[in-house]
Amino acid sequence: MGTSMSTMLDVFASTYSESLQDSLYRMAMAALAAVPDISDITMARPNKHYLLINLKPFKLDNKKQVFLPTDEPHGQIECTVSR
Repeated sequence: MGTSMSTMLDVFASTYSESLQDSLYRMAMAALAAVPDISDITMARPNKHYLLINLKPFKLDNKKQVFLPTDEPHGQIECTVSR
């Protein structure tokens, strides 16, 4: 796996995301910092919504582990970050 991909995965896996846009931006900035030869980076991700499922009727706690995808409007978020 390339340096920029490893760097982006590390950022994705190790930081709290305020939003999808926040994640994409931080991942792109990390890739630019890790690989000086990259002049710009473009990424796209689906923007889907997932709601925490209430497991109390089953006498279980849901500690942010089980989510349900919704049919709410969703789309594609794209960004380009350059030096």
